[in-house]
Amino acid sequence: FQIELAEYINHPMLKVCWDTGHGNMKDIPQHESLNTLKKYVHALHVQDNWSFDDHHIAPFFGTMNLDSLMHGLKDIGYNGYFTFECESMFMPPYRKRQFEEDTRLLRVPLELRIKGEALLYEIGKYILTAYDCFEE
Repeated sequence: FQIELAEYINHPMLKVCWDTGHGNMKDIPQHESLNTLKKYVHALHVQDNWSFDDHHIAPFFGTMNLDSLMHGLKDIGYNGYFTFECESMFMPPYRKRQFEEDTRLLRVPLELRIKGEALLYEIGKYILTAYDCFEE
């Protein structure tokens, strides 16, 4: 998204959703991008990756600089949702390589997915608490 487009349109209904994984793939510091977009950022997709593809993995599992992200969010006074876009802790079956002869381990059982979601919550809580932003 280019700031020039937002400024050209200049409409109060135009808002930006900052996607941390997309920012990480562009190799631009998160705080710099957020400070450029400032008032337009009204939503956040928090996901990590290994810099070369949109992996949608949990923070700390990839190469994103979380301190840069949090400084950017604090700089712009972001007070919206800290929304994960990381497909739980586990890749969905359609993104995995499959062994047609046997797929008993292709799908993660519900009890493990629930634990993965709990870990995602704890990761988010840890990040936000570290920057005095966590609210129950």
